[in-house]
Amino acid sequence: MQMKERDYSLDVIRIIAICLVVFRHSSSSLSNNKAQVITNTVGTLGVPLFVMLTGYLMVDREYDSSYIQRFLVRNLLPLFVSLEAWNILNFLHDKIAGINEISFGRMMRIAFFVGPTNSAFWFLPMILGIYLGIPIISIAIHQLYRQNSHLYIYLLTVLILFFGTVVPTAGQIFQLFFHGEELEGVINMNLFGTDVWGASCWILYLLAGLTIKKINSKHFVGRRNILWPSFSFIVSLALLIIFNLSLIKMGQQWSPAYSNIFEVTAAISLFVLMNRIHLSRLNKQTIIKYIVYTSQLSFSVYIIHIWILQFVQPLWKNSVGNGILAFLGSFIIAYLGSLIVGWILSKIRFVRKWLLLMK
Repeated sequence: MQMKERDYSLDVIRIIAICLVVFRHSSSSLSNNKAQVITNTVGTLGVPLFVMLTGYLMVDREYDSSYIQRFLVRNLLPLFVSLEAWNILNFLHDKIAGINEISFGRMMRIAFFVGPTNSAFWFLPMILGIYLGIPIISIAIHQLYRQNSHLYIYLLTVLILFFGTVVPTAGQIFQLFFHGEELEGVINMNLFGTDVWGASCWILYLLAGLTIKKINSKHFVGRRNILWPSFSFIVSLALLIIFNLSLIKMGQQWSPAYSNIFEVTAAISLFVLMNRIHLSRLNKQTIIKYIVYTSQLSFSVYIIHIWILQFVQPLWKNSVGNGILAFLGSFIIAYLGSLIVGWILSKIRFVRKWLLLMK
């Protein structure tokens, strides 16, 4: 059986995604409110890229009884163990560092999924919820296509788009122009524990990743063209930044809006754009090896960079104050530092598999 060639563009997307996450969390080093909104807006594209990667890689599989058992042992169990372990370690780090933001009760609520994380660790229960739903989604999609239930598929697609991005975006607009009036979808299209920051949009991102993979498998003319995704990404990101700056200007407080229609189109366009870049043509095997290994360390960076920023950002503030220099310095040190720490920790087999989720 011939080994399938690795798609290195997915590794690049994973690296970009984690860089955007660190970029977003470093923005508090900026003193200018408008600059913070712009960096936060750009940085929020990271998590949707991760969810689309999950849809691209995990949904289009045959989840029979034997594969589900393998999926539970190799994917779901390590994710659960990692979440619980990092929850405890985060609590201990909080106490040792004297931050005291995480009480024992809050740690226990997070452990049993009965309370919000109120921190950057919100991604862990969210992605665990998505993984719980993946076999159901995959089986349902395969069954619907086998039975040619296209009308029902179209209906679900419209509903996911409507409640996943159209209604939330309209709700934001209502807040701007119709004070006291609320517009909120009452049908939630999400599955399990993904009820955070947009709820229904996560199933949209998951299926977007699957759709991109299906399109790539069709050898039609123009499927490798990068012009339209480049244009779509630039325009969508610009509109998203303008939209968020308008919210701030009109007295609204910025918060991640993963379901905003400009966010959705920008994230999907960026994914398509990077997915169409052929890295297999590179002759430099050292570069390819670095890309793959850095990609594998992305979860390590996600976990560790938060702690590094807690240490680095006050130092920058005391030495040069908040500003572009402190922002760039915090970003570079947090990213490279977490890569180095993750690489060292990955040498411990147990930590590598159960805490860093490296195969």
